[in-house]
Amino acid sequence: QQLISRAPDMTRMLDRLENRGLIERERPPENRRVVEVRISEAGLALCGVLAERVVECHAAQLGHLPPEKLEQLIELLAQVRHPHEQPQSRWSRNQS
Repeated sequence: QQLISRAPDMTRMLDRLENRGLIERERPPENRRVVEVRISEAGLALCGVLAERVVECHAAQLGHLPPEKLEQLIELLAQVRHPHEQPQSRWSRNQS
């Protein structure tokens, strides 16, 4: 929903991802101003590897906490995030 980076930086980032074969870009013939970006098979594979590493990292950092402390941490983080969320954010606790 929001970019931390300026638009030209996004183009450079997409250039690097495309050069590594992690995304594919296409300009539809009906509107050349639009650039459609989709993750490639190699990008999906990398996401799978990274997801495993993130889970391992979380387990190393938080695995020692009992479930009630993890719930407390989740609630505190939600409170910290709340003033900065967009109203329709999928992370919003107001969504049903």
